[in-house]
Amino acid sequence: MSKQYNDFITLVKDINNLRAVEGLLSWDQETFMPPRGIEDRSLQLATISSITHEKLTSATMKGYLDELGSTKVRETLTPEQQTNVREVAWEYHRAAAIPADLVIDFAKTRSVASQNWIEARKKSDFTLFYPYLAKLVDMRIRMAEAIGYDDQPYDALLDEFEPGLRTKEVASVFGRLRDKLVPIVSDIIDSGIRPDPSIFGQEYAVEKQKEFNHLVATKLGYDFERGRIDESAHPFTSGTVHDARFTTNYRPDNMSFSLFATIHETGHALYCQGVPEDHYGTPMGEAVSMAIHESQSRMWENVVGRSKEFWTPLYPDLQKQFPSQLGNVGLDAFHGAVNDVHPSLIRVQADEVTYNLHILLRFEMETALMNGELDPKEASTVWNEKMEDYLKIPVPDEAHGVLQDIHWSLGYFGYFPTYALGNLCAAQFFNQAEKDIPELWTHIEQGENHILLSWLRENIHSRGKSLRANDLVKEVTGSALDEDIFIGYLKKKFGALYGI
Repeated sequence: MSKQYNDFITLVKDINNLRAVEGLLSWDQETFMPPRGIEDRSLQLATISSITHEKLTSATMKGYLDELGSTKVRETLTPEQQTNVREVAWEYHRAAAIPADLVIDFAKTRSVASQNWIEARKKSDFTLFYPYLAKLVDMRIRMAEAIGYDDQPYDALLDEFEPGLRTKEVASVFGRLRDKLVPIVSDIIDSGIRPDPSIFGQEYAVEKQKEFNHLVATKLGYDFERGRIDESAHPFTSGTVHDARFTTNYRPDNMSFSLFATIHETGHALYCQGVPEDHYGTPMGEAVSMAIHESQSRMWENVVGRSKEFWTPLYPDLQKQFPSQLGNVGLDAFHGAVNDVHPSLIRVQADEVTYNLHILLRFEMETALMNGELDPKEASTVWNEKMEDYLKIPVPDEAHGVLQDIHWSLGYFGYFPTYALGNLCAAQFFNQAEKDIPELWTHIEQGENHILLSWLRENIHSRGKSLRANDLVKEVTGSALDEDIFIGYLKKKFGALYGI
């Protein structure tokens, strides 16, 4: 049986190595690839996807899973081995249900679509992107139908990023969250208090931003021997435990965008670098789910990165880097500016309080697209209507509206809910970390971020996929995911800032 399992793991690692190659090709496409390379790249990615799909759904893989999944054999496996078999079996059944030609067509389309999205956003012209959106929506619906679902097509897509979670559950959580968020937003706006965010609306040299971002990532614990920072149209993280690289996006007239995008992506990369090295290439060496991944990035970006304690030791370095812009700006004013709450157009620039409303908008649109209730051609119009409804602000153009996110061009329907779920998980995990480390904020104030990172490594990163997301939250915090912990965190933090 040892040989059977070892042969199985060898095949699993081969598949994951192919995915790593695909990830590097995609990373290059978003960073350094010449514009005219897109046609060749789409074919290259399609080939890799085809080989990966073929190996994952092969008769050889089925034979391994049938043998290792039998009750008699399963009982002889270690918990880690059982996790690997369980998770690969879950992937196998999803992949085997999707026709190979659809997998290849999808890989080609998303590669071309993502480049088309960049051009459409530059020109703020949704009509350039609409044909690709329509194709990707159709493909994802066909995939959902092939895989099967409990209640509606979106279940099958959500399951890809958050295994076991269903659309009705998300709708229920988001409904409660919306009802509790709206009054907080109203109270903050009615308070009449508004920090001055204009300190960021100055000229900040990009090279100096890059230098400081490198410093911030280092202070958070990012290992540059196993990663790098580059630029892309939309910040993202990609890679493995030994090669976890990420991108950010620089704006000369707004340093805060790149700064907090960098902290956010560093959080993702720290998770990648924190999974068990000896389980590389297997589910035990991977992140639990996207919501748990997002909990790490959102925790470092918002709970820690926008706290006064975090900036107490670091702000003098930022002032030295930008003396003419921030030399005469006190820490309190800076802290207030990075926690400015007001409805805004762009999700990635949204404050902690209104951010989840951006996710609710996308969740509602995605489910409508997959249920056939929304024609992709009408996506821009519906987007604008929902922005008016949720955030009470008009959308001036499509670059600031339906074209602002890269996700749909990659076919990532089902991904957006993980951002909001990640916010809830982040608050709940940090709440537990405070209980386990009574002097946690003192450590952060002294620049000892490794204390929190060590706690995350022990309680979350090192577990691989041994537990599903809901079970991990219960195991680490002692209770199921509870939006009231997040709401309590917001009230405490912003109550002090806005006197509500």
